[in-house]
Amino acid sequence: MLTLSAFDQILCHATNIFCQKKELTPFVVHKDLYNPKKTGPRSNREINVPDVQLIDAEGENRGVVNTSEAMAMAQEAGLDLVEISPNAKPPVCKILDLGKYKYQAQKKLLKRAKSKKSSTLKKSRCDRTRIRTTLRSRCAML
Repeated sequence: MLTLSAFDQILCHATNIFCQKKELTPFVVHKDLYNPKKTGPRSNREINVPDVQLIDAEGENRGVVNTSEAMAMAQEAGLDLVEISPNAKPPVCKILDLGKYKYQAQKKLLKRAKSKKSSTLKKSRCDRTRIRTTLRSRCAML
């Protein structure tokens, strides 16, 4: 049987009293703390399909390969097996460095955001120019 120290007993008693007053359940655990959602592509042991279309580190197509064989090839190369196209039949996986892949994807995302921001600025400048010329021509008519 588990025995609690005096401090733990006081803490449990205080928690139960607090929860009874507030009508809460003690020790509520948020499920996302233990099951965090993963972002990005599946890699290595997360790939749970029997066969994959494999592209090796040099970019050569190896064809349909068993997932365990693909994992072994990736470990021999000292790289990761990353699922590139999960919706394909069979899924397309590539042997590459996962950290480098994520870094490049982040750079692409930042570049797109920067490009979108600059195009918005250019558009607003054009709109201002059109408004000025329209006002000038209308003022000239008066």
